This record gives sequence, C-alpha cells and structure tokens, in this order.
Amino acid sequence: MSLKPLDGVKVLAFEIQVAGPYCTMMLADQGASVIKVERPEGGDTARAGAPRITNDRGETQSGYFLRFNRNKRSVTLNLKSDKGRRLFAELAEKSDVVVENFRPGLLDEMGIGYKGLSERNPGLIYACISGFGSLDGFLGPYSKRPALPFGERVGEKGLSPRSVGQKGRERGVNSPSPLQGRGSGRGA
Repeated sequence: MSLKPLDGVKVLAFEIQVAGPYCTMMLADQGASVIKVERPEGGDTARAGAPRITNDRGETQSGYFLRFNRNKRSVTLNLKSDKGRRLFAELAEKSDVVVENFRPGLLDEMGIGYKGLSERNPGLIYACISGFGSLDGFLGPYSKRPALPFGERVGEKGLSPRSVGQKGRERGVNSPSPLQGRGSGRGA
C-alpha cells in the first residue's frame, strides 16, 4: 500500500456544485478521508445534473456529480434540526479540516460556523469558499449572496442557454465548464 501525503487527515465537507467539491476532491485524491454532508431533500444539487450515466446494475447517476465527488463518503444530515447540527458539530470535533461553500454566514447563523466549531476543536482548519468574499473589513454589496454557476448567472440576465447533456434530456441551465468553481476550489 502506498502512502499519500494526506493519509490520516480527516475532512468534513458541507458543499454543493463545484468549488467545495473540487477542493475536497483534490484533498481526497491526496489521501484525506472526506465525509461529505448532504441535505435530506435530494442531497447535493449537482446530483440532478447531466449527463446521466447508467452503471452495470442499471442505476442512473449524474456524471456531473461524480466528476467532483470521487473518493468521498456521503452522509445525510438535516442541519435545520438541532439533532443534525449536534451531529455535524460532533463530526467536526473529530475532523482536522472543515470545508464549506454555502452562503457566507449560513453556518454561523446555525451555530456551527468557525467560531462555534473551533471552540470545540481549537486545531480545526476551516475553509469557507464564497463567490464574493466573506472577510470582515472587505465585504462588498454582494458578499452575502450565493455564487451561482456561470450559466445560472446568464439566466438571471434574461438569456436562456440550454444545458449540456444527452439529447432530449436537457435540464435547466448549466455551465458546461465551471471554471470559476474549480479555480475557487483549487485556491482554497
């Protein structure tokens, strides 16, 4: 068995779409044990993305989701409930790193952001990836907004591009190359 640079490092990830998943995918590829926390209402929104891939057992999955979530284990937690937040905090206590890429301040509002988690685990490394920044003293007018993939932002402007995918299976608006998210994830 070959050793990898991050063998033994435990990562807890609360992430969707590209930036967070790309970051933790690279950590997992280097040997980190990554637990991805997903919401009970369908998990990561990327699970619905095209293209759809069918395995040998006939199960269909999103290739878009699989691309950024290899080498991870997933768990479903309802962070809107006290029990879900308690379980998340317990997982964070046993983790070396937490990575999240939701709206800035969301986990703080739930009591499971950096401040709350670092009190229980002082050595915790906390990576918060946001589209418009979240560093106090440098907040702009969009800092509390969630960042959306390029295609969705184009849709906000009244344009209507078609998504990538198999013929007849287009699903909403989707960026064919989520470069912004990969760049953010790589930087984190």
